[in-house]
Amino acid sequence: MKQQCGLCGKSEKLTQTECCGQWICDDEDQYVLFSFARNSCSRNHRRYTLCGFHHSERHEGNWKACALCRDGFEAEMYVYYGTNEYNFEKLQNTPSYEPTRCAKCRTVISLGEDGYSMKAGQYFCVNCPSPLSRKVSQALARAFSREQKKRMGRRLEKKIYEGPASIDKDLFAKLSKPWPAVKWIRMLLEQNPVADRWMLDVMDGFLRDEDAFCGRMEWPVIHIVRITGEKQLIPAIRRMVEIYNRHSEEYNRVLVDEILLALEKMGPSAFKNIFRAFEQAGNGDIKTTYLGILCKLGVRDEKIRKALLECFDYDPGYVAGSMADYGDKTLLPFLCGQVWALVPTLKKQMPTTRAESEELELYIDLCDAIVSLERESVCHPTPFSVEKYYQRKGKPIANPDSKFELESRQYGEALEKLNRRFFEGDVVLFRKEDDDAWDDDNEMPPVVIPFRREDARIGRNDPCSCGSGKKFKKCCSEKMH
Repeated sequence: MKQQCGLCGKSEKLTQTECCGQWICDDEDQYVLFSFARNSCSRNHRRYTLCGFHHSERHEGNWKACALCRDGFEAEMYVYYGTNEYNFEKLQNTPSYEPTRCAKCRTVISLGEDGYSMKAGQYFCVNCPSPLSRKVSQALARAFSREQKKRMGRRLEKKIYEGPASIDKDLFAKLSKPWPAVKWIRMLLEQNPVADRWMLDVMDGFLRDEDAFCGRMEWPVIHIVRITGEKQLIPAIRRMVEIYNRHSEEYNRVLVDEILLALEKMGPSAFKNIFRAFEQAGNGDIKTTYLGILCKLGVRDEKIRKALLECFDYDPGYVAGSMADYGDKTLLPFLCGQVWALVPTLKKQMPTTRAESEELELYIDLCDAIVSLERESVCHPTPFSVEKYYQRKGKPIANPDSKFELESRQYGEALEKLNRRFFEGDVVLFRKEDDDAWDDDNEMPPVVIPFRREDARIGRNDPCSCGSGKKFKKCCSEKMH
């Protein structure tokens, strides 16, 4: 029997869902980014059902009885995701809930189907815009590029931020691109109190009204974060911490990544501010992130050592790397004890892969940390320079430091010795194919050599190569077919 899509009934170009193994249209390529259309069966099931959410969040057990899924939504949305037309099997015995109503006109709003806006926990229907809508519209209007404004026959009523007079009054607009002119970056890197105050004002403006910095208007903030980190501008730390706490879960956002890199460069004088952020963080992931930054500031403090031991269970692999960055050799007995506890389990699993064994993944992280501490150095690449980074527009350095390559080789040899120490001789921890697959991020892609015929191609009307004197199409061509 020919397979059919369980949602629309089509029988062409099908695939199986990762969550429940049902046949469905393989049509995610039809979705246009930011169109919010629901024209893809595969995407609709993955994004708008409890089954898809349960799988993407890696919850255990059956999605129908999952308490984590139930706590992750309001009652109305939980029922919608469990009973809409994108489900293969609908949720039974759904919880009751009060319908959502517009805070102004009291019209019932379907959160799963209707458009609405929110303000201070209240819902507003499309006919009753929230008080924030006008402010957001104005902010978005300011964020249009100058070219768009000219095309639309309007002019910017007010610039978001004028640059410091000591540099350039249009500096904000000139920084609104991924790679601005290096001279502007160099000027901001110089010791200029007026420019420093301007950079802090821009960060304050981002915190007050983030909507005004959408699209390309976020690039000035990114450049400013890089520059303040390079200059070790301590007043910027509080602002960076507040931005990071708001957006810590947006892993692929450039601004979030740049804030972490900038905080690491702040040096010993930033210890007090970042440790305060560490103490105030309520989320375990955020705490370990700030702890990792503290370990890279070059400060030795008993508070950091105590925090490393207390937070180890949050993320053992990450905290082990932070211990290596911290560089306190008194932590070696603790790390070795963690490794010895893993060895019996690994001996039963060998050979295995990192994808199949969490113990092996943790063992590798712990061994990296132990080798770094024993050698009293962490293998770091060439020091980073913001000005040179902009000069080469983010491209990697063509000729890596030979000292770094030598250090990396010695580091690998030390890891092999450590494996023999814990397993009392040579041991095969990895399956070869897995080891190659996990290391391919640091390798050059294989060279693809195009196929070339050894002999010249024979045309249909050319004399046949067998020597019969006939044309190829009347001789060996017929035999070949």
